[in-house]
Amino acid sequence: MLSLLNVKSGALAVAFMTATTVLSLGAGSAWACGGTFCDTSSPVNQTAERIIFVDREDGTVTAVVEIQYQGSAEQFSWVLPVPGIPEIDVSSTLALNRLQGATNPNYRLITEVQGSCREEQFGDFANDDSGGANNSFEDEADDANNDVVVVGAGTVGPFDFEIISVDPELENAADVAVQWLEENGYEVTPQTPDLLGPYLEEGMNLVGFRLTNGAGVESIRPIMMTYETADPMIPIRPTGVAANDDMGVMVFNVAPGRAVPSNYRHLILNEAALNWFNPNSNYLDVVNLAADESGGQGFVTEMAAPTSDFGETILRGFEAQSIAQFRQISAETNAQDVIFSSYDFSNWDGYSDAFRLAWSGDDGDLDMLIGCPECVADDDGVIEDFDVATFLTAMDDFVLAPMEATQEALGSEAYLTRFFTTMSAFEMTKDPIFKVNAELPDVSNSHTATRTILCNPFVTQDEASWRVIFDGVEIYGRNRVWPVDTEDLPANRRVEQLSDEGDPEVVTDNTALIQQAIIDAGAGPTAQEGGCACSTPGGQLPASGGGALAMLLLGLVTFARRGRRA
Repeated sequence: MLSLLNVKSGALAVAFMTATTVLSLGAGSAWACGGTFCDTSSPVNQTAERIIFVDREDGTVTAVVEIQYQGSAEQFSWVLPVPGIPEIDVSSTLALNRLQGATNPNYRLITEVQGSCREEQFGDFANDDSGGANNSFEDEADDANNDVVVVGAGTVGPFDFEIISVDPELENAADVAVQWLEENGYEVTPQTPDLLGPYLEEGMNLVGFRLTNGAGVESIRPIMMTYETADPMIPIRPTGVAANDDMGVMVFNVAPGRAVPSNYRHLILNEAALNWFNPNSNYLDVVNLAADESGGQGFVTEMAAPTSDFGETILRGFEAQSIAQFRQISAETNAQDVIFSSYDFSNWDGYSDAFRLAWSGDDGDLDMLIGCPECVADDDGVIEDFDVATFLTAMDDFVLAPMEATQEALGSEAYLTRFFTTMSAFEMTKDPIFKVNAELPDVSNSHTATRTILCNPFVTQDEASWRVIFDGVEIYGRNRVWPVDTEDLPANRRVEQLSDEGDPEVVTDNTALIQQAIIDAGAGPTAQEGGCACSTPGGQLPASGGGALAMLLLGLVTFARRGRRA
């Protein structure tokens, strides 16, 4: 089955897989509560295909591509187009999870009180609501098929790989490539020739991955590839054959400056469409609608900031020290002590693979070896059938070095930009290309809005109306219920076109349309009389406690005086 991962026309790639693709959910992050009191502080997670591009000025790109697969190890094969002959290594799912967690968009609603409300009969609204709870990706050899040349091969982590070159001048280059893949044990689908053809015609090579003998599906992890190319590009078109509706695509771009989707629209979300009391509940829905409004060909920039802000995001300082200490262990150390020392890395990618490579005993005893080495060790800590030297080497190659390499890649250029969108199959007609525009400002992933409770002496804070203003757009509500549904409003505040220089070109500005839609939904500002807000949504009396109350008292006095004259 086909799964989006990534390639670049200079790029990463599309993955042809033999079983069902599954999506990954990144880890969240906690944020401190600030301001008067917080209603919520919820990081927003997305389910998405994830890739890191490291776009260097020397004309090379490193791409970390997440492989998502569900099926048997024997059926696993993964083929993707690549430019040239890339250097291939493995990365870490943990690294992607940490990077996603550190850059997830976060929406925090702070509440302030305007005027004076009637006191609650039972308890204090602020005390009830101020908990600040957090609701919380090489040897050349000719094949028997003379039109296909194996230009590279090897083993990295749990994968065996082969890189093949097909003459792009052939009329049937895709058919030739498919024949080679089938003859060499790669499972292909009837659509594969049509999917591969456009990339082979551009002179790209193919790299195929299979699991090494003994490696299980649990060993699958991201691939890291470095190659020469121009601007990073995702070959999205072939993915349409098997894409889920509204499939998430998350791209991290490490480059000398802020990156932009140069041939896709740039989407500025309408924050009034989000449920600020529970952003996780509809953030993805808003992005889906925003992408649909751009014809399925637009990206939200969720964050753009210097990479110096993420110096220990993937590999923390204390972990680097633990790695250095672990590397001081000699092969003469008894096995039990070595295993105990490795526990600092027990949740890292490749950990169980290191044991598998060093263990020559029964496969059924492998879990006991990992979890209870003293159960299989003799009195001197020696474990028969466990090779300490092999284990130390495998730990370095499979577990430690990939985390170091991914952190180094993240810090190798000055700037990190994170993009997110969703796409359905019929929208995958153009491969997105990313360029650098260093003139553009940072984009924070932390969003804050202020909810102003409009108090008067006749209502409690629970009963009072409230107002939130988003850059001139006002929305009113009551209680802890967001007053509009996602589909009531445009999902984009603005749609822009960005390029590698200059300011954004505004394609669509929905500001006025959003305010009118809020009014139509019954959540807009009420009519103003004499400069005073004399009513609020839901029939609340007066909107402001001080001046409005004075006018109310003045009206009573006038009424009384008129009564005396009558």
